Amino acid sequence: MSGKKQKMRSLISILLAIFLGLVLIILFEELLFDMNKFYNPTVKQEYSSLPARGIHVFRTNLDDIVEHETGGIFKKKNIYYLSEQQTLYLTYKSIIYSCVIIPLSIFSFLLFHVLKKHPYVKPLIISLMIASSWLMLRLLIMLSNMLMRGYRNIGGYVILIILVIILGGLAYYNQKKIFRQREQEK
Repeated sequence: MSGKKQKMRSLISILLAIFLGLVLIILFEELLFDMNKFYNPTVKQEYSSLPARGIHVFRTNLDDIVEHETGGIFKKKNIYYLSEQQTLYLTYKSIIYSCVIIPLSIFSFLLFHVLKKHPYVKPLIISLMIASSWLMLRLLIMLSNMLMRGYRNIGGYVILIILVIILGGLAYYNQKKIFRQREQEK
């Protein structure tokens, strides 16, 4: 009986951890979108009252060519910026997202490795790792998109160098951890 009860608790913990991870992803996506809307200097707040259109590029009454980005889970929100400032907009957006995602990922990675042996907090840590991994993947895709749009000549090289650094660092850390565990077993 206790084996089934333990499995049931584990299954419930896993499901709650996945659900909490999804909720954290939605929370951070909303937070990042709003931060970009209010802190990105290229965003044109004067166009925020315009209705959302199906097209991404249009001409305003002021004869500006404006692009928009739609986001928001609960209520559709729009961000408007001048087409001629697209590269600058994407650069600021990447900086704003990086200021949140990179510290969150480092924090969740450190928390995971410090508290992974505590069974009571493991589902919470796994949820945080799920959310930070998703956001880091999203940041890498956004950076790739920005580099390929704005800096085509060097964009591919920069993306590959970033991937080499990240994957190399992860491989080094994991290998170091495996060797440390084998040394302790001997």
